[in-house]
Amino acid sequence: MSLRQKEKSEMTHQEIKAAALKLFQERGYRNTSVHDIVKESGYSIGSFYNHYKTKRDVLADIWNEHAITFIRHSTEEIGNLRTPRELADYLIDNSNAFDRDEKTVRLAKAAQEDQVTVGKNYEGVREASQLYLERIAGLLGEFCPHTGKEILLSHASVLDSIQYAHSEVTRKKVGYFFHDDTVKNDILSLIDHWIEEDRRTRS
Repeated sequence: MSLRQKEKSEMTHQEIKAAALKLFQERGYRNTSVHDIVKESGYSIGSFYNHYKTKRDVLADIWNEHAITFIRHSTEEIGNLRTPRELADYLIDNSNAFDRDEKTVRLAKAAQEDQVTVGKNYEGVREASQLYLERIAGLLGEFCPHTGKEILLSHASVLDSIQYAHSEVTRKKVGYFFHDDTVKNDILSLIDHWIEEDRRTRS
């Protein structure tokens, strides 16, 4: 495939996806058909199936693109944090920001309607999540300068798991119960404990 053909194919892919997102937001996922997406995009049914097997695949692609964009922005913002308290607050505030985002709400509802599996299983999301995890570990390394990289990544994984669980509960309204200020203080206690362990290591 020539460069021009690749560019044209990518444009088609993006325009089909944009048409689907528009309809999902306006009509809802269940009330949007592949035929509706094709009509809205201006492409043929054949073009649709050249890029996606099902309507579900379009939704998964849209959701994961949205998640990746948010995770990358979050990764950049971690670099602006300076204290354990800032990190503890950020993890929960950022979880809330994602869950209350209008696009997140609509896509999550659509995913639940069709039981679409979305999250860290997709390669792009997994890669972005890994960079986010490493950025958290890097910040923890500033608080715990004598702690090894593997331990820092383990600590970061604990914090990321708390944030992920908080996000899942907030969106799905099932499972655990999280009181935001309490969770922030719990996270801060964990970080303070790791800092104290690091100090003992230094001694």
